[in-house]
Amino acid sequence: MQRLILIRHAKAERDSPSGDDFDRPLSDRGRHEATRAGVRLAEAGFTPDLAIVSAAARTAETWEYACKAWGAVETRATRDLYEASPATILEAARQAADVETVAMVVHNPSAQQLAVDLLRRAGASDEARRAERKFSKGAAIVVDLTGGAPAFEGAFYPEDDPAER
Repeated sequence: MQRLILIRHAKAERDSPSGDDFDRPLSDRGRHEATRAGVRLAEAGFTPDLAIVSAAARTAETWEYACKAWGAVETRATRDLYEASPATILEAARQAADVETVAMVVHNPSAQQLAVDLLRRAGASDEARRAERKFSKGAAIVVDLTGGAPAFEGAFYPEDDPAER
């Protein structure tokens, strides 16, 4: 893997029919956010070859709506990413060494912690501070992990979407 697209799941409902947090679906707003995230990433030229997605309902559904921008993308859902640490998320991405670009759809607080760490290591201090203040639901960062240190390539926040203004 050379490029990582790290996506925090979009806005979810507060509850699930089962009462289990794992089963919480996206809200209407979340489905819209996820769709727009995929469109904006695609418009910027970031196309994943593989998506590794937490098996929780809200992350799987985030990917379902986001990936419409790209069409068919190989997808692996895993329960191991539910409540995973930032290190576990990054290791799962690195195990996909045979693909160019990996999208990871995961949960907070780990999504935010990993985003901040990668952005700091990339020297993108303004972006790191922003992600530290708030890594919004439906937000994404893109970093190249080819060299020793990550290289910042882009950040996408639902609240910055020009189509929403």
